[in-house]
Amino acid sequence: MLKASLSAALALAAVVAGPAMAHPHHGGGAMLHRADADGDGTITRDEYRSARERLFARLDRNSDGYIDDADDGQAPAMKRHRGAVRAAAMRKALDADNDDRISRAELVDVAMSRFDRSDSDGNGVLDAKEIEASRAAAKQRMRELREQRAPKAQ
Repeated sequence: MLKASLSAALALAAVVAGPAMAHPHHGGGAMLHRADADGDGTITRDEYRSARERLFARLDRNSDGYIDDADDGQAPAMKRHRGAVRAAAMRKALDADNDDRISRAELVDVAMSRFDRSDSDGNGVLDAKEIEASRAAAKQRMRELREQRAPKAQ
């Protein structure tokens, strides 16, 4: 099922939510750290796009150009279980054409538009200040999502 096949991507939810969490040992931060191909502490637009392309290739296990049910068989069971709830939200956020599968363009373009919003000076490079601001915004979005999912006290 698509929800389960996106579980690996859910560990990177902060990155999909925006280029955030610069620390390499925190969820999406590992992806962001790997995106810094030259290790200079900044992330260029090209570095980030390349990292997103590599992520898509990793998640598209059968190389058919989509992340969908067909990719699910290879996902570890624990990851499928942990990500089931968040996968629905992720699918909704990424599946722009509502075809119940995520294309390369959907995975990459969503992240790139968020990269562009995080690039406050518009120079095509996220510096430490922009990364930190993006991290704070992603944390806030994650808090809001958790609050939305939390049972309402009556």
